[in-house]
Amino acid sequence: MENDYYTEDEEGNVMLTDMGEVARSVYIARSRYGLRPIFDVPRPGVGDFWLIPGLVATTTTLVYGESKTGKSFLVANLVEALYSGREVLGQTPTSSGVRSLIITTDYQGIEEYRERLEVIGADPECALSVRAERMAEPEYWYHLAVNAEAEGIGVVVLDHAHGVIGGEDVNEHRPWYRLWNEYLGEFTRRGIAVVLVHHSSDSRFHGSKTHRPQGNSAATQYARVRVELDKPGDSPTSFKRVVKSVANNGEPLNIVCDLDPEAGRLLLREHSSTPKQQRSSETLNRNQRIATLAVQSKLTTVKDVANYVAEQIPELQAATLEKRGLKELETAGLLAPKQRSKPFTYGEKHPERASLNVG
Repeated sequence: MENDYYTEDEEGNVMLTDMGEVARSVYIARSRYGLRPIFDVPRPGVGDFWLIPGLVATTTTLVYGESKTGKSFLVANLVEALYSGREVLGQTPTSSGVRSLIITTDYQGIEEYRERLEVIGADPECALSVRAERMAEPEYWYHLAVNAEAEGIGVVVLDHAHGVIGGEDVNEHRPWYRLWNEYLGEFTRRGIAVVLVHHSSDSRFHGSKTHRPQGNSAATQYARVRVELDKPGDSPTSFKRVVKSVANNGEPLNIVCDLDPEAGRLLLREHSSTPKQQRSSETLNRNQRIATLAVQSKLTTVKDVANYVAEQIPELQAATLEKRGLKELETAGLLAPKQRSKPFTYGEKHPERASLNVG
């Protein structure tokens, strides 16, 4: 029995020819390592690249923006959409029931995400949470990834990058390589998508924002999609936001929206049912009413003032007013504490400047 692949020696033993040895090596390589002709690879669909088109990749996503732009609001909206399958910022998830693991490094970061998800009415099963160990060794991330896989987690959110990199120089390549590949790579190698939350650079070029993440270029090199949450202009009371997305497998997105802290959502401007001018007028009138009640109460603690205002305006929540609502009116210039130390009472400041939606 002889052909191009087999031959027989003088004793009749069958042996591989040189061509047969090559064929054997190719077979072993294909079966062991998955080698195959490139055109035998199925054409990828949207779901192979995206969990939410343009916003969350099936592999690695970087979400970044300046402080206080609302990154945690954006991430909470994405987490809720991944589980519910509901549209977010005009984009429909490719599937539903995807559970997230939210890893935070900031003190009370978990509590902040719980509040964000609770306000938007997210399903309690949508996410697990854990506070990361600072300067954790690779073994920590290995065990965390093993547990995430066992829990059926589909997406891991790490908020934020600096909390893990710690004291290392973010302008060097090595910290980012370790973060993306040695730490977060434990998740992606198990088929779990990663969303890394980071800060924007505060550098300016000719007076304008650079719209770049802080640190070395490696911060973005390992991300398949880069999502920036931008707050245009310099007004501290503006709720306008722009979500900009640049991806390896998709067209760039430029989504203009409004941050509604009360509803906990980023809402497309064209999807609002109330004209912008009417919304601004209604918000201003309500905020003026809140300020007037706060001044009239003459109460001496923020908690008492918040309770009093909520009693007069039933749709408002006292806890929300106490935590941020009254403070936001101070920031907008609608209220001014007569004394910074307790006890104090509120006084009016510049009602015409307030345009905040609080409560």
